[in-house]
Amino acid sequence: MRQILLLICAYVVLNLFLPYLWERVVSNAPASTLHWILFGVAAVLVVWVAFTDPVYLRLRHPANYPLSSTALVIALLGAAVGTAWWQFAVSGKPIVSWQPPELPSDCVTINVTFGSGGQMTSGQKTSLGWSEQFDVQTLKTKSAEVINPVRNERATEIWASIIKLQLQKNKLFADVTVYAPSPFKPIKITKEKITTLPDGWDNNYNTNTLEIVDERENPIYQIQYIPSPRNNSMNIRIFGLLICGNEIYAGMPLKNDVVEPGYDPFKLGLIRIFEYPSRDHLGELAK
Repeated sequence: MRQILLLICAYVVLNLFLPYLWERVVSNAPASTLHWILFGVAAVLVVWVAFTDPVYLRLRHPANYPLSSTALVIALLGAAVGTAWWQFAVSGKPIVSWQPPELPSDCVTINVTFGSGGQMTSGQKTSLGWSEQFDVQTLKTKSAEVINPVRNERATEIWASIIKLQLQKNKLFADVTVYAPSPFKPIKITKEKITTLPDGWDNNYNTNTLEIVDERENPIYQIQYIPSPRNNSMNIRIFGLLICGNEIYAGMPLKNDVVEPGYDPFKLGLIRIFEYPSRDHLGELAK
């Protein structure tokens, strides 16, 4: 009876407060926080099971129930350890570790293009595409950020980073946040690591290209490194949906270079680069 009353109280409390907590805290929390929350919920469930009448009786009097008490201890400890292993060792790992190519020895400039290109002059231009140039010598001493005017929660215009460039060991990493539909969290690409993809999504790559596709194998993000020996430069082309502040920017090919109100963000008009699933076609170009 005591457990039934506790379950009813827990059900009422969760229905009253869980939507608010999810919207205000959990939905914006980093992945590590979510792993701790889920592990905490699992630990509470394990403790609750341990204190139910038939289980608690055997745990409290192991001499009277030697076999069942031992089995219960092993099962409860196994559940706790298994949950911790899954949350922190399996789910907490990035899905892929991808390395961009090294810059040519004579590379002087980096040309970064988002979408169809054009100079970045305003927020509207950014949603259509832009191009910006960076000096390699400068990147060797400090990272560079591509910033863009966005509006915060108070509708005030601020400057936020859409792409962060880091040059390490002669490899240029582009840190971005890729859009993912609710209830999934945005995909963060930092250096060579990618956070967990939504269910059914996949990624594939080779020495100079990385691609992320949704469950229908529609490209959502593509980055390509194309050297230009004639100009002593490296061209980096980025297409897809990036998050900057609270806004989503669509880098599309020239033919779809018009963003209409209410457009489907997954109809980017991008041509898939690789074959899927990646576990069977790693690095294999689309036919």
